[in-house]
Parts: sequence; structure tokens; C-alpha cells
Amino acid sequence: MQTVTLKIDDSFYAHFMALVDSLPKKQVKVVDRPIPAGIVATTIDDVEKRIEEAEKSKSLDSTTYKKEMSDFFKKELGISL
Repeated sequence: MQTVTLKIDDSFYAHFMALVDSLPKKQVKVVDRPIPAGIVATTIDDVEKRIEEAEKSKSLDSTTYKKEMSDFFKKELGISL
């Protein structure tokens, strides 16, 4: 098998990889697929821990949330909602 190194524009990357993934696996193999910038990879344990922490944390009811957001926009941006 031959190996090719390519530079692919970010706007075309997902489409290109979909095309590559559709090719026969016996004839085309992706050797190295780096994680695109902006994507954070975490383990399942990390995600489950964050979900558990979020479920234990204080949450706001809809009315309180709307009031706090309205106050924030008014104070920080001068926008009245």
C-alpha cells in the first residue's frame, strides 16, 4: 500500500473524510486521523463525573433564570429584554 499526506481545507474536511470512509476498507485505510482543532476528547468516566456534578449542583427555575439573564444583559451590555 502507498501512503499519501494531504492538507485539506477545514470547510471541506468532514466531506472529504466521509468520502474516504465510504471506500472499501481492504483497499483504503486511514493511518492517522488527528482530532480537529476545537474538539475536546474526554473519557466516558470524565463525562459521567461531569454529569453527576451538574445534577447535584443548584439549578435555576425558568423565572429566576430569565430575571438573571435580563439583569446581566442590562448591566453588561445595556440591553433591556
